[in-house]
Amino acid sequence: MLAIPKILLVDDDPIIHTIVENCLGPLIEFHGAESKKTAFQLVEKHVYEIIIIDLHLEDAHGLSLVKELKEIPNSKNSILAIITADEGIQEEIEGHKLGIHEYLKKPVNPTLLKTIIEKNIKRQYDSAEETIKKGDLVIDLRRVSVQNKGTLVELTQKEFKLLLKLVQNEGRVLSREQLMQSAWSDQTESLERSVDMHISTLRKKLDSSGEFIKTVRSTGYVFEMS
Repeated sequence: MLAIPKILLVDDDPIIHTIVENCLGPLIEFHGAESKKTAFQLVEKHVYEIIIIDLHLEDAHGLSLVKELKEIPNSKNSILAIITADEGIQEEIEGHKLGIHEYLKKPVNPTLLKTIIEKNIKRQYDSAEETIKKGDLVIDLRRVSVQNKGTLVELTQKEFKLLLKLVQNEGRVLSREQLMQSAWSDQTESLERSVDMHISTLRKKLDSSGEFIKTVRSTGYVFEMS
């Protein structure tokens, strides 16, 4: 079940990282790696809807990385794209034989890149369940939106992630650390205070449906409708 889409860029050029991240909206989570080693560390922890790989990394060739990623459970269903400044056609042909979905040429056009990303995220979401309904709450996974009693609830990215994590684990007590891992890409904030603050705000925004989010003393939170 897809929630906030995640994109991984594997490229040793920080300028490309900035271009790609700036193409994304606030509800798409961006992760960057400058080497094969870092990329594999991230793939072990996360499932990415799209992975964009530079053809010529310092520690790996992009096509060999594609082969390896297709064998890893967390990335075997990811949309894989190659990005390169090369003008030749042979490696593009080889890439498509390996099953890549996109072959992007540098310098990349931001508008084109955004269109390609949105198209491929939609492709991933089309195969996923689109909505979750819990009482008066309707969580739309494609639009990344929440309605309560038919009214749109304006949530931040972290609030949406927290709600989705709790709902998907209905009846299960989740620790603050578990919630932090699901909603924070940067975990340098004070864990307990940050989670508690966001949960408090989330409850208020959900009005009466916020009562489904219950505090478990000294442990964390649980979503229960009963």
